[in-house]
Amino acid sequence: MTGLRFGETMSGRLAPQEPSPIAGYDAPGALAATLRARIDIPDLTLFVDGGLPHRGRLDVELDIPVLGTRRFVAHEGEFELFRAGEVPSGRRGYWMVYDAFLTDGDRVYQMTGRKYLQPGWRLYRVWPDTTVLFVVLRDVTHGGRVDVGGPVDQTLLTADPGPATPAWLAAIDVEEPAALRDYRRPKYLAGKIRITPAGFGAQLLSMRAIGAPWYRRPFTVARFLCFFAGSLVRIYVGG
Repeated sequence: MTGLRFGETMSGRLAPQEPSPIAGYDAPGALAATLRARIDIPDLTLFVDGGLPHRGRLDVELDIPVLGTRRFVAHEGEFELFRAGEVPSGRRGYWMVYDAFLTDGDRVYQMTGRKYLQPGWRLYRVWPDTTVLFVVLRDVTHGGRVDVGGPVDQTLLTADPGPATPAWLAAIDVEEPAALRDYRRPKYLAGKIRITPAGFGAQLLSMRAIGAPWYRRPFTVARFLCFFAGSLVRIYVGG
């Protein structure tokens, strides 16, 4: 079985206490953020030729420097290409999905990330549609316990917060009632992040075939790129 692995780095702005990605990106208090993702496709043949859904595994590190040096980290998230759904214009289109549960010490955030592909003869939309990720992080931690439907890195949940605790977390009095502590933490983080042309080049160079002999590795990468490019042609030219 031959798979594929590659990395993607995107940067942008996320606003605390804001549930809307568009409003969050434009908010005066938005915070600089960098998301590093690693996508693993265990079986490329199934991914390309098996029909929908086209899914892989997603690992994430999200850095928001102003909140401290500790990262939001996720393992075993979900990556999916070309899921049918509604795009911001209200039309039917396709999504590129980046979903995961991120841990930040004693907190767990559900990350919902979407790139919206809008069909039609609008080729100028291909670059922004495939490079801009609309992100929402929602706090799903309740009473010090994890209330999520997916796997969580338990080592991070129990890790010592250390000296780099974010300011909003360090200001919390541990003797406060749980309801008040939860109220003072950011319940949402939302905004937009994007990959630059240089970042896209680095993404291409990061692509590695897994489980293939050396002489087949370039063809494995080419097969994925042809599948991806061909799908975009069908979406934006064929509708």
